[in-house]
Amino acid sequence: MPYKDKEKQKEAQRAAMAKKRAKEKEAAGAAGKGNGGQRARNWTFVFYPESAPENWQEILANLHMPVGISPVHDKDVNDDGSPKKAHYHVALAFKSMKSYSQVLEIAASLNGAKKIEVIRDMKGMVRYFIHRDNPEKCQDYKASDIITLGGFDAQEYLKPTASEGFVLQREMLDFCINYGVVEFSDLVSYALREREDWMQELNRSSFLIKEFVKSCRFSKRRPVNPVTGEVYETLRDKAEAAELAANEAKMDELKEKMKQVFGEGKNNE
Repeated sequence: MPYKDKEKQKEAQRAAMAKKRAKEKEAAGAAGKGNGGQRARNWTFVFYPESAPENWQEILANLHMPVGISPVHDKDVNDDGSPKKAHYHVALAFKSMKSYSQVLEIAASLNGAKKIEVIRDMKGMVRYFIHRDNPEKCQDYKASDIITLGGFDAQEYLKPTASEGFVLQREMLDFCINYGVVEFSDLVSYALREREDWMQELNRSSFLIKEFVKSCRFSKRRPVNPVTGEVYETLRDKAEAAELAANEAKMDELKEKMKQVFGEGKNNE
């Protein structure tokens, strides 16, 4: 209600502000043990699709700031093997320092959000979205399913490390040898549809792969051991050899049956 006395009005406003701050402090203390008065630019929390409002993505988009949201984690399990409740991980990248209570206000708008924590390393957080460094956890979550809002660049954080890049390049070279790939476009088309991690690596560095494929095309032969001159065996060779062996086994089995049939006929005569 309006006050005629301006001093009383100011006093009431100060009291209301103090009450609000006390309430925020109490909420932060109860829900954010360990965070205290900590302030940081990057924060994360977990929320659950079953309790979140239908327009949760719009709510986060209206923050007008970089926000990254994991694929829905609906295949995680607890230590005892029981399934975890489906959930999302959210990464908030503020331009300035924010307190726990400020982040709590955002998390509360999604209903039942939990695990509000400071992000120590954004790259590690985004990699956790798809369990890239946790092979013991579900590996079904794809980078393409990460939701990005307000200019959040998930792909920048998911760039392969030097060692990961080496492994991916080796996989692609083996693939080209095993399947006789002589056109770079064939490899790119396959990566685009089947191997998202290969596609990311080709986008980052493709010189070696291009030169290798080009060399295979112009040489018109399969790679050989330069020391022994031996042609490297490929998966196709192994598959063809296995198929040939299986056919030979069937022929031997058929011959044996024919011998038995014709042998029995002669005995009956």
